[in-house]
Amino acid sequence: MLRQRYTRNYPSDILSPQLVPTATYYERRFTLADFPVDQLGDIEPCEIEVGFVSITHKRDVAITLTNGNPNIVVSEHSNRSFKIASALSLSQFNTLWPTTFGQNLNLTRYISSGRGLPYSVDRFQDHLSSLIIVRYQFEAEHDARQFVPPKAVLREITSSIDYQLSTLAHIGMPASYTDDVTLRKGRVSSQRVAV
Repeated sequence: MLRQRYTRNYPSDILSPQLVPTATYYERRFTLADFPVDQLGDIEPCEIEVGFVSITHKRDVAITLTNGNPNIVVSEHSNRSFKIASALSLSQFNTLWPTTFGQNLNLTRYISSGRGLPYSVDRFQDHLSSLIIVRYQFEAEHDARQFVPPKAVLREITSSIDYQLSTLAHIGMPASYTDDVTLRKGRVSSQRVAV
């Protein structure tokens, strides 16, 4: 299953009710057992804090702090998901942050390209510290469907609710990830595989 994403960024003084996408792309997401140090070791990462103000089965409202830049993000979940972001002041972010207690997470994001595709690798922290997710972006649906994932992946999680950021923040590590890592490490001792 693949996901079509529409994103729109607004200045901090408006949140228009009409969604006009600034970027449309297709996405596939996978878990990794190991961090690809050989490929991402020299890339300057983004430090991201995410706190969920509201979580429902259809829509999440989160506040984020990415390398010190605060935003509010509204995400709608479906195969054609929407994401609207607007800048916040640091004061607004600090006022809202306590409302996210028990529904927040920290991650480090590495953005790169390989195999002719942009991708990002999220390395989670704290109670999710072993979790690593790679996200590939495609301009065309056909390319996304034809994509053969690299050997380094454990499982495709594109349509899995268990691996949405809101679920990870609220519930924690999916049992399937721990099982996948244990099984993989048992089969592959020190083999290095590229993403």
